[in-house]
Amino acid sequence: MNYNKFYLIIFFLITCSNVISSLLKMPTENGESKMLVEDEKQNMVYLIIFPRISTTPNHWTMCLKIESWLKLSGIRFYRISNQFLLGSPDSGIAPFVQFNGKYYEGFDNIKEAVKHLGKKKLLEDDREAEIILILENYLLKILTKDKTTRHRRIGGKKSGGLDYLIKDNGVRAQFFQSHPQLFEWRWQEIVLNNDKKIKFEMGFEFWNEFFGIERGIENQEVNEKEILNFMEKHLVIILGSDVSSDGVGSSNYSYSDGTEGYSHSLNKEINNDYLWNLDDWQYFYEWMDKFVENKLEEYFTKEKYSMEGKLREYLQKHSWDQVSDEKIYESFEKIIQKIVNMLGSQKFLFGDQPSLADISLFSILFQFFEGHLNIPVIKHFFIKKGEKPERDAIDFIGKAIVIELKSKSNCEIEEEGPSFIENCGEMEGNDKYIDKRIGLLHSYVERMKEKIGLGSFKWINLTRYPWPLNYEEVDYITDKYSGKFLNIIKNKMK
Repeated sequence: MNYNKFYLIIFFLITCSNVISSLLKMPTENGESKMLVEDEKQNMVYLIIFPRISTTPNHWTMCLKIESWLKLSGIRFYRISNQFLLGSPDSGIAPFVQFNGKYYEGFDNIKEAVKHLGKKKLLEDDREAEIILILENYLLKILTKDKTTRHRRIGGKKSGGLDYLIKDNGVRAQFFQSHPQLFEWRWQEIVLNNDKKIKFEMGFEFWNEFFGIERGIENQEVNEKEILNFMEKHLVIILGSDVSSDGVGSSNYSYSDGTEGYSHSLNKEINNDYLWNLDDWQYFYEWMDKFVENKLEEYFTKEKYSMEGKLREYLQKHSWDQVSDEKIYESFEKIIQKIVNMLGSQKFLFGDQPSLADISLFSILFQFFEGHLNIPVIKHFFIKKGEKPERDAIDFIGKAIVIELKSKSNCEIEEEGPSFIENCGEMEGNDKYIDKRIGLLHSYVERMKEKIGLGSFKWINLTRYPWPLNYEEVDYITDKYSGKFLNIIKNKMK
């Protein structure tokens, strides 16, 4: 499969659009949607989902839900990254699928379209609908509320929300190859803190190598020579141009088609004879880090149409934007108690095999364990033995709970108001949760990972470079599984 071609497809699709910070719809021709995979294979499900990131393999619950359902149903499918930008033709949402010449969006529509291909049968139970309704109406909204909660810190700046995505290495490395404003950012002239004026082009190769060096420095796998070679290759010292330390300066550029090969001219430039040093890199990296952070904030957290802004709209639509911490605490308490009661000594909700309700629960619940939590009363549920609880977590709801950890094998609780922490005499080790119910739910999540083939280190490996979408040992590159990507470039540029 030609991934470079796909990146160009996405790149040209979004540069021809005025939509910023929201998913872009697949193009249409004569009122009909064009297929992303033009030579698709019969009965192959092409699942278009968000990229995997370093925080978690699926930061969007619906992506994991559909992916898990396809796996457990024994339906063959191939994942395609939407590059954080591409949405379905009808509603502009992700995930969505291409299947036998049509697009489908929404879990129920996708399930109905491809369920006949299933080679495995999920466990069914009369209580499934009730559980799924509780999960969607309460647990998912609690998770969404947490992901949009911000707290005022020193200096008036609020932290929380989706800020964790800004620092995520997987997001940083994959986002900038396909952003709609790539052409606008492409040419940069800046002044470093040491007063050196430089110019550079932010092309595909630049971003790949820049984030490669960033990963190498973090993992102590890059040396000084590699850093200096990057600077020699991509940065040029300039004199006599009006430039700004904050962004794009002015200069006279000329380039061809902007994709492969280009020419440019600058007045009074000094190039490869100049000796770069690590101080130059430090100044350059500080500017780049700020630039990357600002652009990611625009997409994920700051703007009305950012990802966080869209989540806030979702909460407002369902009247959850003003729900109190006390209500969140009470709802979460009831949900986890109900789930634990249903599980009992079973592996899954209704027995030894997972059901659709298990898939729904897993796709939401795992994010409480692996995602960044913002609401104090929710964080308090997930305290591990040996960790110090945050007093603020209970101040919001008027409960005073003092936890004394006197040894590694027991804990005592003094409280006013109802307790949400059960007997923890059996909990041992710092990796165990004080609330025994949370420990049981964590084990449940790990069993679900095993069931979809991602036990042990396989799940963790998906959060590491190159953040693979298709991890199965089957050769997906052959024509047996995938066809050619649609040449959107040609259609969009006519």
